[in-house]
Amino acid sequence: WISLGSAWLVVELQPDIESVRIFFILLLCLFLVLSCAMALMLSSLLKRPLNLVQKAAASLGDSRFGSTRGHAQEFDSSSLWIHDMRGLMDTVTSLQKSVAIFMRYMPDTVVRDIIKGEEHAMRLHVRRRKVTIMFTDIKDFTTIAEKLKQEDLLLLLTRYLSVMTI
Repeated sequence: WISLGSAWLVVELQPDIESVRIFFILLLCLFLVLSCAMALMLSSLLKRPLNLVQKAAASLGDSRFGSTRGHAQEFDSSSLWIHDMRGLMDTVTSLQKSVAIFMRYMPDTVVRDIIKGEEHAMRLHVRRRKVTIMFTDIKDFTTIAEKLKQEDLLLLLTRYLSVMTI
């Protein structure tokens, strides 16, 4: 009876081991499919924020950056749900604003050369030159400036200086 029972057990266990093996293979396949689906979903979720950061960073070296003041406002980091992406986007936006402010005081070409990392733009260039300095006074300028709109005053000064420096 024992040998018959053990033979019966062997026959009975053989299909169970095979079905367990098939179950684990199917489970592994399901895990691989779910992993691929999650990877695709995650990559699609990361694509938009990465594209935003890439566009914002690329605009720093863009030749049109100087003409598009406030370009950094186009990218809203609050829509980014990934904390690190939001931090990176905020940093790039802050850098854009800093560059825009720097471009107010420096020629656009100089700022672009510095952003591009060109060596000659980052060194101090000192040369002796003979220059002419003109000091000028416009009679009653304060009164005129108080009466004119900013645009009209700028036009007046531009015309005056263009005539004086011919």
